[in-house]
Amino acid sequence: MPAGTAFVVHDNFVDGALRYEIGAFQNGWGLWDFGGHAEVDHASMACGVGNELRLNNAVAIFKSSSGAMNKVWFRYGDWGGNINVEINKDFRNVADMAMLNGLTIGGVTLHVVAGGGHGCGEVQLHGVVKRMAIGGQEFAIDCLRGRLLMPKSPTAAERRGMVQDLLRTLENVGTESPLSDFDGNRVVDERDVLLAIEQFSDAASVEIEPNPSPAPQSESDAPGRIGIAPLPSPGPQTPDAAQSRIGAIPLPSPAPGRPEDARERIGIFPLPTP
Repeated sequence: MPAGTAFVVHDNFVDGALRYEIGAFQNGWGLWDFGGHAEVDHASMACGVGNELRLNNAVAIFKSSSGAMNKVWFRYGDWGGNINVEINKDFRNVADMAMLNGLTIGGVTLHVVAGGGHGCGEVQLHGVVKRMAIGGQEFAIDCLRGRLLMPKSPTAAERRGMVQDLLRTLENVGTESPLSDFDGNRVVDERDVLLAIEQFSDAASVEIEPNPSPAPQSESDAPGRIGIAPLPSPGPQTPDAAQSRIGAIPLPSPAPGRPEDARERIGIFPLPTP
């Protein structure tokens, strides 16, 4: 996507294996701002090389085409104001990225492995990410990468849990119950009811990995990424362990008799041909 491409709140698009939407931003006083915008540029605000997504009083919402991904990693630039983060419908509003280190949000643990506070840094997410939103007043994101996961149908017990969540949410409307306050605005309202109902449409997005996980990897072996900041090339891999790039680059055909490993390359920005 060329530098200078601009978006406003509610704009959405699909590129590679990700669906994108630009969302509203909640400021430090808890008020929602729908007048923000995003732009593709190469100002290196996330300290990468080439194109990145710059957000001004807005958030970028990411959902994978397969329904979920894990081993998510990205670079960021935080240059002022507060930060909004939402993972799997669990929303947080914090002063800076350092406050996210070690937090578990939506069942996913965040590690700010470089940076923290204002400036550039890197974040690793440990857990299954079905939906992620992040942004700020002056924020940039680059090199987002992860491994796609294959969907499966929920079990009967999981479906019963969804029904119980919905019934509990309906009972708690108008209260401050943390069990039903999915959007974190300190009151259970119609938005929380809609989020509870949305679980049923997401039922096919309960994930399993298509193949057994490979052995733990070093950072240089991490899967493909968004952006064009150069990453170290992975060493030789077996076909079962290969982690293909996510995006428009064609994937190798699966070995006969094995399910396709959907560890594709994700990103809105093309990479140089290896």
